[in-house]
Amino acid sequence: MSLPSSFVIYDDKVTRPFITMRELYITFSKQAVEMLGYAEYVHLFLDKANKKIAFQACKKDKLSIPFYKEPEEGKQMLVRLNGKERVTAIMEIAGIRDCGKGIRIYGDFLPEDKAMVFDLNEI
Repeated sequence: MSLPSSFVIYDDKVTRPFITMRELYITFSKQAVEMLGYAEYVHLFLDKANKKIAFQACKKDKLSIPFYKEPEEGKQMLVRLNGKERVTAIMEIAGIRDCGKGIRIYGDFLPEDKAMVFDLNEI
């Protein structure tokens, strides 16, 4: 018996990018940061009607949010967006009141837009 051609070998090094939302901040997975090109700044987009959010790599401007900063030597990369107001706005769109120990939300990368989209309907 042979496997159908639709099967692919599982590679545990390839994972779907995600964010973890907590009450005061959002943490980005390494894959999400890599896919956003280690951008120094991002824009946050909110789609209330479809319950989605997106982060798009951008240049610094009035609406950009500081994103990636090269870690100090010997320290692990960590990208965290602080701001209770941001998290509260996202929680309102998602229709949740409490993040508890954290909510993991998987995203999809749109290379043509240099953006990562997260569907809050999947929470």
